[in-house]
Amino acid sequence: MISVVRWEPAPGGKPWSRSAERGEGAPPTYHMTDLCLVKAYDRFVAIAPTTRLRDCPEDQVGLSIPRPLNARLDALVQRVTAAGENTSRKELLAALLLEASEDPRALAEALRRYRTAEARDVAIPGVPEEEFLEHQEHRPGPRPRRGG
Repeated sequence: MISVVRWEPAPGGKPWSRSAERGEGAPPTYHMTDLCLVKAYDRFVAIAPTTRLRDCPEDQVGLSIPRPLNARLDALVQRVTAAGENTSRKELLAALLLEASEDPRALAEALRRYRTAEARDVAIPGVPEEEFLEHQEHRPGPRPRRGG
């Protein structure tokens, strides 16, 4: 926690200057504000154990995923949005990661399923397979919301 001091002229006074420091004119007033600054890239920032995950400092995860999985992520976001949850790709991925099994055998099985899966395996019942297999050009940033 740090305190930030902002100097302002006294009401009806001129901007603070050295002349005000010498007693000429109205003295300045100041406002103090407490700020808590956190740098997400600072590995020494401690996070309180009770901090909600969504409020924790974020790290960038540079990765690429197969295009059909990217389309599946969009479809999953659309489904959960249609069910009444206002969410994003980032939040859904974070939730799925939190829910992932911690059992090494289950993780290994998931890896084997991924490594042998075919592009058509990402399809979701009720959604045309082509939506997962045809390239959809997306601009960077949040995806537009579509009703489900």
